[in-house]
Amino acid sequence: QANVYLINNCGEIVHTWEDEDNFRPGNTAYLTEDGYLYKSKRNASIGDDVIWAGGGGAILEIRDWDNNLMWSFEMNDSINRLHHDFAIKPNGNIIALAWELKTTEECIAAGRDTSTLSQGVLWPDWVFEINPFNDQIVWEWHSWDHLVQDFDSTRFNYGVVADHPELIDINYEANPGGGASSGPDWIHLNSIDYNP
Repeated sequence: QANVYLINNCGEIVHTWEDEDNFRPGNTAYLTEDGYLYKSKRNASIGDDVIWAGGGGAILEIRDWDNNLMWSFEMNDSINRLHHDFAIKPNGNIIALAWELKTTEECIAAGRDTSTLSQGVLWPDWVFEINPFNDQIVWEWHSWDHLVQDFDSTRFNYGVVADHPELIDINYEANPGGGASSGPDWIHLNSIDYNP
């Protein structure tokens, strides 16, 4: 179950937000000063998920103290998947992490060495801000828009990787020298915070 428990300093459960049996907890839950619970969760079954790795999420929720659902947002399809953490801004908007699917063709166009595409795709991270009052994504940042590579000189982002510390080397391998990379879970952010 994706239950959330509030525990005091003596280790005693002082409040519980219960959830349905067919869900599992996500990696994050925050309790605001006004008693609202912001939580993440996912379906218990992940067998049909195209994008799945450790920390995978699917659903963001806001619940009141009495466990009434105030807002819900799901991002779990063949192209995008929520994962790990989110942050709550002072205005109530939520900044969240997600993976996005990039095909073999997109990887080649960005200068990726296909010998390191162990499953033929990549899941780079992107970050977005959503307004839970109107369900609008009001800002987004994609790591895919900030790439450099020195593998294919015919591609737009060709350059000297060391000369561009502000960019991400698309041919970076999590397991250098070990053959194929660690798989499509290429960039794997675990947490995010908001700094005004």
